[in-house]
Amino acid sequence: MADGFVLVAGNPVPANASCGYLDVSDKVKVRYGLFPAVGEARGTVCVLQGRGECIERNFETIRDLTERGYQVATLDWRGQGGSPAASGPNRHGHISTFRHYLSDFTKFMNEVVLPDCRPPYILLGNSMGGHIGLRMIAKHNWFAAAVMVAPLIDIPSTHLPRWLKVAVVNGMTYAGLGRLKVPLHVSRLIRPEDFPKNPLTSDKTRFMRNMRLWQEAPHLSAIAPTVGWVSAALRSCRKLRALNDSTPLRCPALLVIAGQDVVVANETIQQFARFVPGAATITINGAKHDILAEGDTFRDQFFAAFDAFVADRLK
Repeated sequence: MADGFVLVAGNPVPANASCGYLDVSDKVKVRYGLFPAVGEARGTVCVLQGRGECIERNFETIRDLTERGYQVATLDWRGQGGSPAASGPNRHGHISTFRHYLSDFTKFMNEVVLPDCRPPYILLGNSMGGHIGLRMIAKHNWFAAAVMVAPLIDIPSTHLPRWLKVAVVNGMTYAGLGRLKVPLHVSRLIRPEDFPKNPLTSDKTRFMRNMRLWQEAPHLSAIAPTVGWVSAALRSCRKLRALNDSTPLRCPALLVIAGQDVVVANETIQQFARFVPGAATITINGAKHDILAEGDTFRDQFFAAFDAFVADRLK
């Protein structure tokens, strides 16, 4: 441990980092991290992580941002990473409604970011974090710009009809089975032999680094999602897809699509950008879902797009 963070070989803690906990309700607290900019801060990037991630998993991206002159503020979502679950040990990151995520981030903004972090504020969300970010900027005008990486707006099509998947998870949830893991979903930590077929990254070095983190600190991992989490995600996705030209985003948003994504539905991201004012897309061809943990070729393309998009909004 170092300043509240878990140390793993090849994944150093960014310089001068600080860690704290925020009480978001009577029974729930979340862990957050603050990382100062290298040199004079140009503003603050709020990093919203995906499901199953933790602050440590994003140290490399955080360093990339601080070296660009941004302060970084981020948190572990309730029930995952270093934010303990309200009901005790729960490595599935169960949650019954995404309203909790929205409420927790709102409190984080009001009590940590707005009082103590330098504006302007930029939102960087990954996967589920991109979903939460889009819902936030549909309501709040805190941010000068938002970059959403492979945002969850809908689940991809499979051999099962969508209506059947929705009916199954909703039926199980209403029957009181929401805390069960999703049937047939692998419920273990990743192993080296999982790399060739993993849906997240084609970069073996970063895959192995993240694997070591989960192996050395399994309490930080969130493995198979629960049925209730999937039901909550689908309900929240429906609210996002209800946005249209009468509900513009409160700041410009760049939606970054991973060309080889099989985790979220790329066609729905493109459709969202066509119908919601303020949203635009860019596709990184060949990249898998977790662009920020992809190979340098893909990460370099992402940061070129990030730098250009954000710079235009900070002039």
